[in-house]
Amino acid sequence: MNTVRFRFRKTLCVSAILVLAGCAPHGIRPVHEISPAVLFSGLQEQSRRLQTFQGFSEVTVSSEDGTYVGYIQIAARDPDTLWMKAEATLGMDILTLRLSGREALCYSPWLNMAVSGRLDAIKRLPPVQQTGVSFLFEGRFGFPLPPESLLDTLVRMETDGRNYSLHFGTGDRIWISPEGPCVTRWERWDPEEKMLWSWQGERFKRFGAVRLPRVVRISTLDPARQVTLVFRKIKANARLKEGWADLPIPEGVQTIEF
Repeated sequence: MNTVRFRFRKTLCVSAILVLAGCAPHGIRPVHEISPAVLFSGLQEQSRRLQTFQGFSEVTVSSEDGTYVGYIQIAARDPDTLWMKAEATLGMDILTLRLSGREALCYSPWLNMAVSGRLDAIKRLPPVQQTGVSFLFEGRFGFPLPPESLLDTLVRMETDGRNYSLHFGTGDRIWISPEGPCVTRWERWDPEEKMLWSWQGERFKRFGAVRLPRVVRISTLDPARQVTLVFRKIKANARLKEGWADLPIPEGVQTIEF
């Protein structure tokens, strides 16, 4: 599966954009009046406005192995620190993860094990895959931020009167609402016209200076999986409590380094 290169700003804005709905504006200018470069510049500006993010979400992960339902707490600070905790519906701790840059520390009471090392290795852990939290630190989470280099491969740009759709030679197809602006949908297709993954934000709402989706749906083809996050609480640019990113490991817990 092709993944978007992680950047906290993507994740944070991604975590942040998870919460905004209603990106459909009134009286949108004709598409020829807004250039792709202007839209991308607006996305960058929205990204810079999001410095911290805190959220509580219900999460449902559906795959061939069954369905996982639980909750995820998230706290993040620009530019590269992310803390999250996944719990089962009955309150059982599945895992807590701290991400700093490309380095990660993960503690799972479920497995009675802690793992530290590179992010790519942490993402392969069973509790990380099964709860779907790996999607939270990929660029498709709450505020997808397309790289400006995509503009060099733009094939065409269209509008349906509400959003602008941009098709790129890389197989990326991105829908952008001019209100914000914000990404409302992002798909990646392979050369054989098979969709590899999609990210979709719904129920957008303004939180101070940024617009974020309160519902996010992420689907992948290989492996076949759908992750749905419904945010019940969101705070953008609020002060984080002292020690918010602490992740103490209890004595006696096995620690593995990658």
